Amino acid sequence: MARFEAQHGYVRERDPQRYLDLFVEEQVQGLLMVPPAVQAAFELGAGVAWQTPKRGSRWR
Repeated sequence: MARFEAQHGYVRERDPQRYLDLFVEEQVQGLLMVPPAVQAAFELGAGVAWQTPKRGSRWR
């Protein structure tokens, strides 16, 4: 969040809707990295430390 604020904080007062749009986009981009990261962790053996995800997970 600090990086986002540093990069886009000036937009908050000038254009609150644009600030919200930028924030949502930043969050979505972060979430899009989760499935590949989880898949890589399983491939590297990190899945041993976790319980098996619920059946039907698209990451398996």
